[in-house]
Amino acid sequence: MKYFTLLISLCFLSLHVQSKDLTVGVEDIEYYPIYESKGGVYGGYARELLDGFAKKYNHKLKYKPLPIKRLFSELINETVDLKFPDNKYWASDLKKSKEVKYSAPALEYIDGALMPPSKIGQDKNNIKKLGIIRGFTAWEYLGDIKSGRLKLSEVKKMSQLMLLVKSHRVDAIYFNVLVARYFLKHNDDFSVDLVNFDKSLPHTRDHYHLSTIKHPDVIAQFNEYLETHAADVAHLKAKFELEL
Repeated sequence: MKYFTLLISLCFLSLHVQSKDLTVGVEDIEYYPIYESKGGVYGGYARELLDGFAKKYNHKLKYKPLPIKRLFSELINETVDLKFPDNKYWASDLKKSKEVKYSAPALEYIDGALMPPSKIGQDKNNIKKLGIIRGFTAWEYLGDIKSGRLKLSEVKKMSQLMLLVKSHRVDAIYFNVLVARYFLKHNDDFSVDLVNFDKSLPHTRDHYHLSTIKHPDVIAQFNEYLETHAADVAHLKAKFELEL
């Protein structure tokens, strides 16, 4: 009996040592169904994925919504424990002074040009004005933007981005294809075919990751969770219509 009691105590101690109170820096933007922050409350696919992981490993997560640029600064200054989403290519110059650890892919995404169906298949040079969410970077169009050939219209919200197209103030928008598709499908203020993704134009296909400087052990646990709970992750992607 004493041995059994000791064993239970050691198991409890092990769980206690592994569990952590963690602050997750997240983007304070409308990006549903992947994530969103409404009234300071974080939600969407990312929230449910991270909550499922935290429950498995007895972590307590506090979500801290921040503007995109400030979020990178807080990661580098280690005022947040984790950042989601992240990618090794984002703000790479800012990260040079730190060793940032990235998780395995948490979600695949495509960012590209979306435009009215009548304009699909045209040359990239036909895009003179491009709408974008403030804080995002249209990587494939940076040369055109820097040269002045392409003019940017920056807004804060997805609805504002769609209004730019609807009012013919831009030729195309640069955005996440899955988020734009979901928004139009579930929003009665806009036609579902207001914009379509033109896959013939330059675009980025990559993955979102969880990142940290302070807790590489948590990243290792998250990787384990993604592998051992692959069916649950797939169910979440289907639930939020995030299958490419």
